Amino acid sequence: MARSIVFWTGSQDCADQQDGIHALQNPVNPRNPVILSNSLFALIRVIRGHSALYFLGEPWRPWRFNQNDFATLLAIPLRWWQVAASPVSLDGMSVSPFASSLHDRYPHRATAWRLRTRTLQLGRRPLLMGVVNVTPDSFSDGGRFFGVDAAVEQALQLVADGADLLDIGGESTRPYAEVVDADEERRRVVPVIECLVRQTDVPISIDTSKAAVARAAIEVGAELINDVTGLEGDPQMIAVARETGAGVCAMHMQGTPQTMQDDPRYGDVVAEILEYLRHRRDLLLHAGIERERICLDPGIGFGKTHQHNLTLMAHCGRFHELGCPLLVGHSRKGFLAKLLADKEADRDAATAGSALALAAQGVQVIRVHNVRMVREALLAFEATGGIDGQELVLAP
Repeated sequence: MARSIVFWTGSQDCADQQDGIHALQNPVNPRNPVILSNSLFALIRVIRGHSALYFLGEPWRPWRFNQNDFATLLAIPLRWWQVAASPVSLDGMSVSPFASSLHDRYPHRATAWRLRTRTLQLGRRPLLMGVVNVTPDSFSDGGRFFGVDAAVEQALQLVADGADLLDIGGESTRPYAEVVDADEERRRVVPVIECLVRQTDVPISIDTSKAAVARAAIEVGAELINDVTGLEGDPQMIAVARETGAGVCAMHMQGTPQTMQDDPRYGDVVAEILEYLRHRRDLLLHAGIERERICLDPGIGFGKTHQHNLTLMAHCGRFHELGCPLLVGHSRKGFLAKLLADKEADRDAATAGSALALAAQGVQVIRVHNVRMVREALLAFEATGGIDGQELVLAP
């Protein structure tokens, strides 16, 4: 005998209505099926703030739920209902009404990332990439770790705090930063990487857009290249990646650090960056870099307004269709200060809070400055069912 499915999305509308879901006597978990009665099986899910009712697999009018609506639905004989089990499309993403796990919601989500000598397994909770800026002028901590000893000490502290990767950079890419030549950048980062590979097994990323710097870093132990230019700023970078077997992360940036914040414009920021990353992925594949080694980054803060950044953060799940791991670096960036209405505010809590939204969308790697805070927030979020509705069962 057929069962019924009511697939409804629209938490924003509901939140403004006294007679919405909140009118129910018992709270509803929007991530899990709710048995309303023996004669009706309804699945209520909140996805992306859209307001729509999917009835027999077809979109219907926006539905303002109240207690009378539920009573009417429950009165309909079971034999009149059909199971609406086929996937529906929301915001370009195919979603099954029955989906709950990350794999169900994002069937193309990558579960591994191959680096130069090892492979990272990408589970439910994002890996954390700790930031180490060996620079005098980075936007967040410029000058604090400008020197081998200070940088190594900071990196090891990030490992102790739970970092899964370390990202070592010798050139600031903040807006309007001065360009650093390859020799100076290499002088800053290579000794740091040499020290770290002797003291930790955590994989090391070289944050550079220069092929010579990337090659030198890999020769002393770096495992991957994190390039803010999408491996197109230096024509030799792809060859270095191919020849060394390093993992790569290709990021989107509109313009250069010297021009990117002058007047960033997009027709549809998510769609345009999706197509850019698709193009970069395909070019890297054609150049001989295996899909398993490619990670993609939408480039939060690189040629985007505050609104562009918020939109990208809310829709990162769309990029899973590219079949590569996703890396997002939103830590301490200006759009968070805008949200807090205070340019001088400590942005770590806002960084951690927004990292939870990325985890819920299955983002595999998050690049952060305060690893401990974000790690603890993610642990609690995962344990309480925030990622896919599976709560942690504690040992007695």
